[in-house]
Amino acid sequence: MPDALHDRIVLHQDAVVWFAGLISLALVGYMAFVSGRFLVYWAGSRHAFRHNRPAEPGDPSAFQWHLVIPCRDEEAVVTQTLDGLRAAAPEAHLWVIDDDSEDATRELVLAAAARDPRVHLVQRRRPHARIGKGAALLAAHGLRPDGYVLATVHRPENTDTAEALGAVLAELDRIARAGTPVLFPMHPRTRAAVERFGLAGLLERLAVTEPVGYGDFLGLANHAALLVSDSGGVQEECTVLGRPLLVVRRSTERPEAMEAGFAALVQPGEELGGLARAWLSDTPERLARLAATPSPYGDGLASARIAALTAALAGRGAEPVVPLAA
Repeated sequence: MPDALHDRIVLHQDAVVWFAGLISLALVGYMAFVSGRFLVYWAGSRHAFRHNRPAEPGDPSAFQWHLVIPCRDEEAVVTQTLDGLRAAAPEAHLWVIDDDSEDATRELVLAAAARDPRVHLVQRRRPHARIGKGAALLAAHGLRPDGYVLATVHRPENTDTAEALGAVLAELDRIARAGTPVLFPMHPRTRAAVERFGLAGLLERLAVTEPVGYGDFLGLANHAALLVSDSGGVQEECTVLGRPLLVVRRSTERPEAMEAGFAALVQPGEELGGLARAWLSDTPERLARLAATPSPYGDGLASARIAALTAALAGRGAEPVVPLAA
């Protein structure tokens, strides 16, 4: 074989070997990258699971239960409602808030109360009645509009250690001791943590209730002087309701509420208590300012604009787009 041909073959062999080695190195690097991504995902999932374990079930018998039933003109169902609640919660106190019914609701509740000492009637009369479910809920808890704090705590960062949860509850207790009522619908995770860490003493001055439904919560939040919460949704809702909110978290994915002046990010403990007292000291001015501040999340008319634009695109005429609220 001529030397030149031999050298060319050897050169091509070297190039093929070098290229194959490069491909092998790339494959090894890719497999290492995939394995690394999997390990990061696995470690992150393990960390999230460890810090977001399902809440331990609490002991319902360790608490006194009070169920609030706002109603108006409910003679057809009020007796059945009370019987059903009594069967489900034999030891609970049932508080019926009658919003000036014009039928036999009041008489039926009084008859049930005569048979059962844990059934109670709170009678509302006009002009203080028939002004909405939120007002009835306030009456049930003995609260006045713009005169109380509504608090919720449930995230692991605030409930997984006695230090964090104790710091939050201690500041809420200080607010209540200073004379501002604190309504505290307690999440099951929080209730179990209170029992586990022996923090029940910090609840004595708070108006503790069972968790409330979404509509009831908004009705209560709409009249609160201050909201204290670690919830994500409340950070948006406070901007629509025009209520100040202290967000008890290390970070938030909703900075718009902070930037617009509706909310502030605080840590459990003195920072929470100090800012709460400062904001409560100028409640009328703060509420007036927030009422005039547009929500950074929109004005609630997005669906109307979408419908108008869709109709226009479909060729049904140049329907006007609903303007943004001033």
